[in-house]
Amino acid sequence: MLSSVIICTHNPREEHLRRVLKALDEQTLAKDQWELLLIDNSSAEPLIGNYDLNWHPNGRHIREEELGLTPARLRGIREACADLLVFVDDDNVLVPDYLDQALKIANEKPWVGAFGGNIEPEFECEPEPGLGKLVNWVGVIQVKQEKWALGTASITWQYCPIGAGMVIRRFLALRYAELSESDPIRKKLDRKGATLLCHGDTDMALCACDLGMAVGRFPYLQLIHLIPARRTKEKYIFRLIEDAAFSDGLFMYIREGKVPNLPTEIKPCRSEKIFQIYKDLRNKINGKKETKSNEQKFDEVWLRGTKRAYSEIIRIQAEGCQK
Repeated sequence: MLSSVIICTHNPREEHLRRVLKALDEQTLAKDQWELLLIDNSSAEPLIGNYDLNWHPNGRHIREEELGLTPARLRGIREACADLLVFVDDDNVLVPDYLDQALKIANEKPWVGAFGGNIEPEFECEPEPGLGKLVNWVGVIQVKQEKWALGTASITWQYCPIGAGMVIRRFLALRYAELSESDPIRKKLDRKGATLLCHGDTDMALCACDLGMAVGRFPYLQLIHLIPARRTKEKYIFRLIEDAAFSDGLFMYIREGKVPNLPTEIKPCRSEKIFQIYKDLRNKINGKKETKSNEQKFDEVWLRGTKRAYSEIIRIQAEGCQK
């Protein structure tokens, strides 16, 4: 067995998951060379009765009752048999040679421990006007040339693969599993129910750097990310960014012991207060609502998420001192 494909899913959208499985069925790598693990993460209706894996000689349904993407990934890591793991989200359509390319990169670049590639979006409907590049926050990555690096989280951040299509050597994933089992803060990272937390995938990938290997992104790996309409709304994207800021604070604390820096609040002077009152009154009389730029909105939600992370870290530290 050369590789293990792990799909972690919770209440999946049926047409999306069926496309994901169809793309795997069409992989150029012979099916006897890889296994398929479908991790049902506490879905309301068990997947085993709705998704037939008999087309794959090494396909298995696995039920994980503990809700959360991290517990689902950990279950997949424990169940996998191959030395190379490929994580596929339930909305990732791999191009036919994805698994072949993953094996080729792993063999030709033995110093790279975790890697990913191009993630192209397929939108169910056009994103709301005015969002611009903020849409990339839903999981869009363009890789024009191969990039890989070794170092700390701060250095290698831009080279790390994300969870969608991530390829990682099993011994590194086992190291991540070991760290996660003994670190409750790590378990707070990544999706759980309705939350949009993240960085569990980055934490896993950086276990490569912990053990002297590199992380990277390669243009030869390509997948299509199926993006539903609700994820292209401004409200969703800014909620995603706020949760990303919270996750970022926890992640850097775990990785480098850094507590987020909160900007000093600058209180407006008397004349600025008077001018703002005048603007608000004028807009109210004219029936206008002052609009904020994407940059202003981003800064506001990022600060909110950072404050949440700061408060959580201070709470964790206080609990540690009391023990």
